[in-house]
Amino acid sequence: MADYPNPEAWQLPGFSFEVLAGGARNTVLRGTGMGAAYVFKSTTRSEAQLAWLTHVKNAADRVGLRVALPLPTSSGAFSHNGWTMERFVAGECATRDQLETIAPKLDAFHRQSQGTPQRPGFASARDLIQHVTGGDIDLTSMPPELVSQCRAAWALVSEQPGCLIHGGVNPSNIIISEAGNPVLFDWDEARVDLATFDLLALEQISDPVIRAGALAFEIAMCWCIETQRATALARDMPAALDAAHSWKRNTTE
Repeated sequence: MADYPNPEAWQLPGFSFEVLAGGARNTVLRGTGMGAAYVFKSTTRSEAQLAWLTHVKNAADRVGLRVALPLPTSSGAFSHNGWTMERFVAGECATRDQLETIAPKLDAFHRQSQGTPQRPGFASARDLIQHVTGGDIDLTSMPPELVSQCRAAWALVSEQPGCLIHGGVNPSNIIISEAGNPVLFDWDEARVDLATFDLLALEQISDPVIRAGALAFEIAMCWCIETQRATALARDMPAALDAAHSWKRNTTE
């Protein structure tokens, strides 16, 4: 990866850069020049994985969900020297109370995108019951007992249909634009998986089975990149799995 992006790859010369906060997994820069502002992000995603985000754009456009996604370079690629570029959205990060403003459009997005092919190299919770890698996940790096707990949690939700999901819905990934519209960005972890994983982040799901499945996925997804966070979350996995099993038993009796 180059130390700085080259805006000329997008035919945008003469930019200056400033670091933006919030990039836990990537370097995020604001580039300004020629009277416009863009966001440049470092990326390790392949061209196939970035091109797959076209599915996100198409589904979002159909339901009126505003999203910020990588723009192609002048050659048609979605990255250049390890950097992507997307439009800068002026506004403020959403507050926890404002999350509900995006919920109806996100629900429609999920319903519209059922049947979308999986992102190249990624895996859903259902897939990881059998497979060991997908996206940022490598189960071989995790303690075997924790892997067993995660797989047990995913098995409880394996019958649910898959769809496009963002994979990291939270207030810091939603900008309320100056026009008052919510814009969902940072689709780096997007994949085909359970809609309820996104809805859980919006606090619309109280089902312990879904909570256990989502916690397991968050642990697995963070283990190789944000190990300290994943280790802290893993302490809650046994109790979450017990609660899920208990809920399942009570609802089937």
